Amino acid sequence: MKIAFIGYKNHAKRLMSIFSELQYCQEILVYYPDFPKLSSNFSDDGISCKVQLTSSIDDLFEAKAIVIASPTHTHWEYLKLILNKFQGYIFCEKPPCKNLKE
Repeated sequence: MKIAFIGYKNHAKRLMSIFSELQYCQEILVYYPDFPKLSSNFSDDGISCKVQLTSSIDDLFEAKAIVIASPTHTHWEYLKLILNKFQGYIFCEKPPCKNLKE
């Protein structure tokens, strides 16, 4: 199973490590909109399955699940981008919105 992550540092990295240990996780897809920054700063240390890096939001739709592990203020924006196009599972590691309007 391919699991996609939006975000790549701190808690996102800890979650990737945990998910990579699961028997059904064959690949982790890491999304960040600035690919040069992602590719130069991301390390797959502690991740025991294949890792693919991307800056294309459309690549997320190949996964069975998406973990939103980016800063809280970005969760709602990412949810709006993926909710109508994605048929799999979505996990927000923090509240999915920052105010009542969202």
